[in-house]
Amino acid sequence: MPFGRGPRAAGWALVPALWLALSTAGLGRQAEVGAEGPEPFFVFSGFGASQVPAEGVEWLVRPLELGRSVPIATVNTTDGSELQSRVLQGLRLSAAALPDGVKVAALSANLSFPGGGLGGSSALGAPTLVIPAGAVGSAPSRINMVLHARLEAAQDVAELDLEGPVQWRLELGSEETGRLDMLSDVACRLAVPLYAPATPAPRGGGKLRAAAFAGGRTGDKFVMLAVLPLTGADAEPGAPGPARVARSEDGGRSWEIGELRIAEREEPWGLPIEGPALLFDGPTATFRLLCRTARTPGPSGTEEPGFVVLSSADGGRTWAAPVSLDVPRVGVDAAGKEHDLSVLSVSSSGGRGLAASTGEWLWPLEVASSVPAQRRYLLLREARGGGTSLTTLGPRGHSAASFVELGDGAILASAASLRQASRELRLWREIDGAWRAPLRPPEPSLPCADGAAALMHVGRELTGAMDGRLVSANAAVRRKPPTRMSVRGSNDGGHRWPPHREVLLDDGKAVGGPGLAMADADSVGVLYRASSGSVVFQSVPLADLVDPVAGVGSVTGGR
Repeated sequence: MPFGRGPRAAGWALVPALWLALSTAGLGRQAEVGAEGPEPFFVFSGFGASQVPAEGVEWLVRPLELGRSVPIATVNTTDGSELQSRVLQGLRLSAAALPDGVKVAALSANLSFPGGGLGGSSALGAPTLVIPAGAVGSAPSRINMVLHARLEAAQDVAELDLEGPVQWRLELGSEETGRLDMLSDVACRLAVPLYAPATPAPRGGGKLRAAAFAGGRTGDKFVMLAVLPLTGADAEPGAPGPARVARSEDGGRSWEIGELRIAEREEPWGLPIEGPALLFDGPTATFRLLCRTARTPGPSGTEEPGFVVLSSADGGRTWAAPVSLDVPRVGVDAAGKEHDLSVLSVSSSGGRGLAASTGEWLWPLEVASSVPAQRRYLLLREARGGGTSLTTLGPRGHSAASFVELGDGAILASAASLRQASRELRLWREIDGAWRAPLRPPEPSLPCADGAAALMHVGRELTGAMDGRLVSANAAVRRKPPTRMSVRGSNDGGHRWPPHREVLLDDGKAVGGPGLAMADADSVGVLYRASSGSVVFQSVPLADLVDPVAGVGSVTGGR
């Protein structure tokens, strides 16, 4: 087995019927640890670590995917330190608090150190992992440890609590010398995986489009819908492939996932799609899907690449036949200069469309040339009675835009910039005809990792009111691959994004492709590609992000 990236040390990561993907790699055999006492561990010769992490215990913020082993903490020690002495005297890991409807399926530890490594797991269903004194035969110069947990839904539970607290307890030392009792000091949330890759966590994330994810009230229920183009178990989310539709009516606790089906057709719609964007039209309680397909009926009767729109009036169970959507061949920039779009690459940037208060449906597009700095965003305006038009082209060097309607015909765009490490906000109004910067920049600036973001107007989603409460989700740290997926809230139309209104979901690498929808009247649903490589759903209390009421945002500046 080839060595992976990170410290090169022999080690084992063992859980029942599951090999863990860790920063260390090696060949090993399974060792099970009971709830109160372990079986013997197997110690092996190793190569020693090539990198020495900082000493200490670090609790990780990762989406706790049900049914999958997830890293929850790292423990790194140095020779002769008090922490190393306590680790050698024994370690005990247990759950201090779990949400309703969840149980611990397995806990595991992977240890690596110069000259050897060892690993083990608790017995299936045991609530505690114990590594006894003497598991490491001699005191090494350092120890690197990763702790994992696998949670599962408990049987005979009426409702799973996706927003309840998860807290871990780590005890180091022995009764003779005194135990060091540590509680996790970060907030981790349960996650429901909609797609899990067969391979370990992939790279990337920053190039993923925003998730085609939307929701709305149909009768007395909130329905959330996601459209994922997937080509197989090993496909990268967002790659062209046949559409998979995921729908939930219970706040994201359970999902129906299947192929996209056209009404009155026996076979599913199998055309590969790219860049899907989704919206919910409240007046008609209809979902609409825009995507680019490999083949659409052309003017001459032949099939050629193009944009199509599909609609569903039954919450995504079935869809009307796709209808071609024309994109005008000429675009206009803020200076009034015309641009021939037929010689440029016009694509759907994916994510959410808008059912505007004017009656139009607005779809996010992106125009690009061979020069990266020429990338621009714009909106395709689809009239309910038929016909399309374009908004003004956005500024050069901006991409991965997401949009919300603020009221008074104002559309707010949040886009990644090639020139700065924060998202840039711009306003468009028909009477103005240009994407203009707000009179005052947002405070603080929304961090940007060059990737896609999701943006949602809470009032528009719940009641149709323009109340200025916005929610944004994107990877916050500009690295390759991007890290730190988080959600933020604003009460004033995007002018202020208070730090205490930020909820961190995943502090790992290669996160991206977020989407937002209201899970119910009190919760925000977030869909994104996690650091594990899975596409996961998490629920965040609305009260953690925005206030109960708010006014129309001052970001419009009175224009």
